Amino acid sequence: MIKPIVGFHRLFLLWVAASVGLASGVFGQTILVSYSNNGVIQKFSPAGTDLGSFTSTVLYNPTGIAFDSSGNVYVANSGANSIQKLSPTGADLGIFASTGMNQPHGLVFDSSGNLYVANAGSNTIAKFSSGGGLDATFSTGLSSPYGLAINAGVLFAVNSGGGGSIQKFSLAGADAGSITSAFLNGPTGLAFGNDGNLYVANSGNGFIHKFSPSGTYVGQFAETGLGSLGGISFDMAQNIYVTSDTNDSTGKYSFAGANLGQLTSAGNAGPRFVVNSAIPEPGTTAAIFGGLAAIFAFFYRGRRISKRRLRAKI
Repeated sequence: MIKPIVGFHRLFLLWVAASVGLASGVFGQTILVSYSNNGVIQKFSPAGTDLGSFTSTVLYNPTGIAFDSSGNVYVANSGANSIQKLSPTGADLGIFASTGMNQPHGLVFDSSGNLYVANAGSNTIAKFSSGGGLDATFSTGLSSPYGLAINAGVLFAVNSGGGGSIQKFSLAGADAGSITSAFLNGPTGLAFGNDGNLYVANSGNGFIHKFSPSGTYVGQFAETGLGSLGGISFDMAQNIYVTSDTNDSTGKYSFAGANLGQLTSAGNAGPRFVVNSAIPEPGTTAAIFGGLAAIFAFFYRGRRISKRRLRAKI
C-alpha cells in the first residue's frame, strides 16, 4: 500500500505546479479576435484550435476587446458607437456605454475597474467608471487613437494618424509626454511584455518594435511579413499575437521572436484586435477547483490516517 503524502511542502509544490499549469494555458486560456467585416468575436486556444465564436446581432464592426475581473467581455462596436458587454460564454449583457463614443477602437481596464476607450472618430479617449458612467475625456495631442495599454499607472495611447506616435497620460487625464521615433510607421496595437518593454505593431511596414516605457528604442522584435498590422497581445506564456487585415489572420510569435504560425478562421475577414483571456473558460474553471478540492481532500485524509497510525503505535 502506498503511503499518503502528508508533508505541507509537498502540498505547496503541487500548488506551484497548478499555478504553472494556469500560467502556461493548460487549463483553458482563450485568445479572442474581433473580425469587423463579419461582426464576429472568434475564440482560439493558444495552439490555434478554433473554439467557436461569439456571434450576435448587437455586434457592429467590432474592434477593441477587453475583459473585466469577472471574465465578462467588453467589445467596442465601432459601427454603432457603443461598448457592448458579453458574458464569458458570449451571452449579451447589454450596452455598457454609448455616451461619448465616436468610432471606438482600443479598450483597456485599470486596476480599479475603470474602462478607457480610444475614439478614432473624435481623437479622444473616454474614461468610464465600472458602472458605465462617463468619468472623463482625454484629448491632448491625439490623432486617430487606436490601441491602448496601461503600465505603472500611465495610460499609453497609439496615435495612428500623422505618421504615428505614442501619447502618454496619467490615469486622471494629465499629459505625461509622448514617444516619437523613426521606427513608428503607422502604429496601431501596443502591449507590455513581462520584460517591461512596450511592443508596438506598425501597420505601415508589418514590423513589431520594442520601446522602454520612457520611450527609448530597444530594438526590432519581428518583421512579420503579414502586411497591415492591427492589435497586439501577449498570452500567459509570453507568446505574442498580432492581427493582420491584409492576410485575414493573426500571427503568433514566441517571446524570442520565432514565428509560431497563424490563427485563421474560415469565412471571417477583417481581424482588428486580439486579446488573451487571463481567466479560464467557465467549464475549465469548475474542473480546476474540483481538482484542487480533490487534492486537499486526499491530503486531509492522508493526515488523518497518519495520526491514527501514530496513536496506534503509542
